[in-house]
Amino acid sequence: MSHKKILIIAAVLILGAIVNYAWAVVAKMYAIPVGAEFVIAAYCLLIVLLPFSWREALCIGIAAGVLTILANPNHAIAIESGQLVMKSGYVLGLANVVSELVGVLACFFVFAYLAVRFRTTAPFVATFIATLASSLAYVVLVSTFNPSLHVTDPAWLGDFLVKVGQVALTDAVVVQVLFLLLHDRVQACRATAAVP
Repeated sequence: MSHKKILIIAAVLILGAIVNYAWAVVAKMYAIPVGAEFVIAAYCLLIVLLPFSWREALCIGIAAGVLTILANPNHAIAIESGQLVMKSGYVLGLANVVSELVGVLACFFVFAYLAVRFRTTAPFVATFIATLASSLAYVVLVSTFNPSLHVTDPAWLGDFLVKVGQVALTDAVVVQVLFLLLHDRVQACRATAAVP
């Protein structure tokens, strides 16, 4: 992977993490009912705009998982007695890394499959599926290590699925709009700069 790609990945993921954190604060302050996962949207945007191998996508997923931990107010990391301590525990942190890996691979493979058939709508579908995959992987991992989470309760499950569906729809719309706005410009820059 070239240093240009690494810088682009870092910039887009960090921007996604900042927007994710800011959105969480603003949505809570103003009681905005629309949720979004901008780190997922950021890595999906990278996948649909730039050519990556699946191994490079894995690296993006690991970086996204770490950034999700750092950018989420619920996963605050503190220094206590000279040690880094994750206030929500290591299980949630590990679940974030694994769920982002699942999400980025879902986006990568779905987009690779759909891009040759439905190029215009492939980013929407890939992002929607990536958000669902990441969210479901997260809740499965957390519920495995935290049996008190009532994932089998129909009311909880229904509420969770509605919320995840809404977040997936929001992420998909964001990525689709950005793809339509940026695709031609990114391709032109790649052609002139010869970014591999």
